[in-house]
This record gives sequence, structure tokens and C-alpha cells, in this order.
Amino acid sequence: MKLKRNLNFLFIIILIFAVVITSCIILFKSNTALSISQSAISNATSLGGGEDIFTNGKLNSKAVLDSVKTLFGNDNPIDYIKGNHDTTEFGLTKTYVVSSPTINKKADDSNYGFIIKLGGMDWMVVSMTLANMESENDTAVLTLYLADDYEQSTMFYSSATASKGNNMYSSSILRKNLLELDDFKIFSDATDNDSFAAKYLIQPQNVKYQEIETIANRDGGMGGAFNAHNDAYGVTGSWYGGMGYAPDFTFNGAISARYDAWKEDYIWIPSVAETGFNSYVNRSNVWKLTSAQRAHSVKTKSWLRSGWNTQFTGSYTLKSNGDWDCPIFTLKHNKLLTNKQNKGLLCEVMHVHDCDILSDELAEKCIESKNVESIDESYIETLKLDDIDAKFQDGNRVTLEKLKKVGLVSEECTGYTVTAGQRLTKPLIIVANDFKLSAVKMITLTGGRAIKLNKI
Repeated sequence: MKLKRNLNFLFIIILIFAVVITSCIILFKSNTALSISQSAISNATSLGGGEDIFTNGKLNSKAVLDSVKTLFGNDNPIDYIKGNHDTTEFGLTKTYVVSSPTINKKADDSNYGFIIKLGGMDWMVVSMTLANMESENDTAVLTLYLADDYEQSTMFYSSATASKGNNMYSSSILRKNLLELDDFKIFSDATDNDSFAAKYLIQPQNVKYQEIETIANRDGGMGGAFNAHNDAYGVTGSWYGGMGYAPDFTFNGAISARYDAWKEDYIWIPSVAETGFNSYVNRSNVWKLTSAQRAHSVKTKSWLRSGWNTQFTGSYTLKSNGDWDCPIFTLKHNKLLTNKQNKGLLCEVMHVHDCDILSDELAEKCIESKNVESIDESYIETLKLDDIDAKFQDGNRVTLEKLKKVGLVSEECTGYTVTAGQRLTKPLIIVANDFKLSAVKMITLTGGRAIKLNKI
């Protein structure tokens, strides 16, 4: 039986504001006068009055100006960044970076810092830096990091072998899934010069530390002596046993790409060197996140783009409590894997007449809860897994809003119940008002998650 791996991933984007505003890192031109887990979102200070800074195809000037005023006061953004940069990071990468502790001082709670709403999603403001934009040397930039898990990627690697290239981020299934997610097209698609990404986003190739960052020798040697694969898109030396990558190394994985291809993306997965962990590289990582900012709401782990530095069969992940793990590329992460005997139950396709291989008792334990403040059950519809399976891709998160978007429920629908139907062919994360137990079994046995809404 072939097993896939499901792991949640968090995203990072870099925005730009220019002229009045042009900036996701956010970019401010130097002469312009511009007068985050569920707990991270609820406890962080909202910028822009909590309004989305980009709505109906336009920048929300009021929300942007309020955000700039809160973050920079009356200072010129470039002068502020140069005057408040992290001297430790400057010593390591010769880059001006204002890290989270400095930014968070202006927030109501310095443990959670600021969040900003963009594209209907909440993003943590985790750093400020200066970018090189062709003819312009100094451009002020904000780095935004998705405040909580959103989707699942079924795998990181291209195959589970030890071949060079299999933990290369540029050619990974993880990156392919991220760039193809419909909900993130606003951030990933810059083919149109008038698109949000083309106008307002900046690429890693314009951020100096992303070319050379490494965990090697950070925290007084705690980061070890060798680079992690994919931390930087350039060559930084210090590879373990010659197991490094050159920027032009090309691998034909989920995407045929050069090692450094992700430097041209507008949205990407963060690295170990950027996030650090609560107990590893936690003092001198680039962003210097707090434990609260590293945490996320799911009970499993989130992908980082950093691969193991001693082999090609693993990648670093960020646990929900902000700590670290280095799983090898094999197992699928859902509740069946808490018991070795249950791992053999996982399969790629599950028919309803086979789902009783999972007991009712264990199926009940596999149901997760998501607490919400209110639930409107005035118009509940029922959906079969077959119909959901036909409309969603491997690893997608299914919600009421997405079901309306694909036409599986009516606009008047306020909630839904999931029934088994006949078969399920892929792992899905389904967030619903209720589930029939047979549906829970099918979802779990194919490696997905059944998340039931619960009024608090």
C-alpha cells in the first residue's frame, strides 16, 4: 500500500507599498510621506482597524495609512529600519532587519504582536527589512507570515528515496501545491502586470538575507556547523559531507526546477533560519519570533522549506507548540498514526462498504473540534463525500464558504452535515457542523481530518 504524507503548512509573503501605497513583504518608497494560531489572531493587535488592506481589487488607503502610522509613527520607514535594525542579524547577513521583539513593543501584547488582514486572511507582521529593487537600493519592506494553518500538502518530497533533489524545495510537491492553490492566486500569480502580486509583492531575490541565510553557527553554535537545505537560495558554504546544492542544480520532481527557482516566487514557505524553534535556534533566528507567534492551532505539524542537512530524505517541521521535528518522508499524519497497528489501515481510496475496518470507538476519537463563538443552524444541508471528492483536490481544506464557491450548497445554506456516499479518493480536511460516523471513517482512513464546529 502506498502511503502519502499530509502536513499543514504556513505561508510567508513579502509585500510592497510604494507612492501612496504599493506594497505583501509591504514596500514603502523612501521619499513617500505615509502619515496571526487562533490565539495569535485573537490576542494580537489588529492593524488598519481590522479592515482588509486590499478589497474589491483596490488598496484600502485608510487601513494602509493607519497601519503605517502604527508601525512607523512619523518616521521615514527606511530611516526607522536602519535605526532600529537587529545588530546580531546584521553581523550574520549584513542585512538591515527589524525583528519581531522590536515590532511587538508597539502592540498591546508583545507576545503576539500585530496582525494585518489581507486577501481575507490574517497575517502576522514578523519583520521589516530593506530590499533592492533594480534601480532602487532602499525599499522598506514588511514580512507577513500567515497567522494560522490553512491547507495541507500531501507531501514535501518528490519521492521517498535518498536521491539528491528529493528534499529540494523548488521541485517539491509542497511548493507545487502552494503555487496552485486557488485561494492564494492573488499572491502567487504575477503573469498580469496589473495583478496584485506584480504590483505589490516582492520576491526573495530582492531580500538579501534570503540569498545567504543559514542556521550554521547561530545561537553560539546551537544551529550546528552546517547549512540546512533550502534555507537560502544561494551558496553559503558549510555543507555537510559535500551534500549541498548549487543554485543551478536542476531536479525533475513535482516541478522540474533549479535549486534557486523559488527566489522568483511571490509567496513561499519559511525556513528554520527565519522562524527558529522554541528549543533550537530560538535566540538568533532572523525574525526572532515569540513562542506564541510560532504556535499554531492544529495538533500535528507545519512544513518548513528547510531540508535536513545530513541527508536528502527529510525536512524540518514546526510543531503546533512551536518546537521542532525532523520527520523522514514516509508516514501520513492523522490520528490513526498514534498506534503502529493502525498505520496499515490507511489507503488511497476508501469505499463505504470497507470503512468498518475502523471501529466506531476509534472513529469517534478521530473527530476534531473547532471552537467558534456562534453557529447558525437555521438552514443545514447534507452532502455526500462523493460530491465533495469530485470538487476538491488532494489535501484541500473544505469549508462552507468553499462549498458555496463550487456550487455544492446554496447561498442560503448556513451549515452542512457530511454523509458517507460511496467512496473517497483523496485526503481532505473537512470542517462541518456534523458528520455521520461512516463519513468520519472514510475521511480518516484516506488520511484526512474531520473537524466538527463547536459553539463555545
